[in-house]
Amino acid sequence: MWQDYVVTSVIWTFVLFTIPMVKQVFKEGVVLTPVTTVPTAVGNYILMVVWITFPEPMWISFFSSFSIATLWLLMAIGSRRNKRDKSMEVKKDGRRDVDLQQQLPPADP
Repeated sequence: MWQDYVVTSVIWTFVLFTIPMVKQVFKEGVVLTPVTTVPTAVGNYILMVVWITFPEPMWISFFSSFSIATLWLLMAIGSRRNKRDKSMEVKKDGRRDVDLQQQLPPADP
């Protein structure tokens, strides 16, 4: 089925462009928003199911969608870890940068 090859080539192009982002998340501590990473991963997992439910299953696209969905899921997990790690960093004065509300001085009544 020629559509399988077209879909696969597009997905693998996305995979190639996503790999540098994965490296940034895991090596440089970049934090990506879950508003983009989680729906993209879930959407690709849904597409993965769609590819195999066709009358003539698109197995190559199935595995390609699995690859890109897993990369996005890894970025979501890595970003969550990076955000947690950054929130637990100790500042020079010994305070933890946990929450903006905790950093603000108390409001005068």
